[in-house]
Amino acid sequence: MLIYFVSFLVFLSSILVVTSSSPITSVVYLIGTFILTAIYLSSQGMYYIALTYIVVYVGAVITLFLFVVIIINLGTELNTTPFTQTIPLTVVTVTLYTILFVTSNLNIFDSSYFNTISTFGAGIFQYL
Repeated sequence: MLIYFVSFLVFLSSILVVTSSSPITSVVYLIGTFILTAIYLSSQGMYYIALTYIVVYVGAVITLFLFVVIIINLGTELNTTPFTQTIPLTVVTVTLYTILFVTSNLNIFDSSYFNTISTFGAGIFQYL
């Protein structure tokens, strides 16, 4: 049940990243998305990848995004593109990714590949 709840929160947070009007708020939602994704991965037994998400994305990339947004002062600008103009492109993109996800039958997302660092490397390089 926890997995479904965290998955829903990841989905909600990622939607809020895209639909947020302020760039600073969007970056905060992005931090939440990465942390919730790490929680999901650790609940699946992929501790190394979860720790990598926290250290790399939240620790470095998001900090860089926040400093750039604050220094450039993007919070005062408004988006001039109406939201309704981007809906067709969004529908096409989501449809293509859904078809790609459903038709792919690779087993690379099995959690047994990612339990330790050695099985993580073996799981990645198995398909090369």
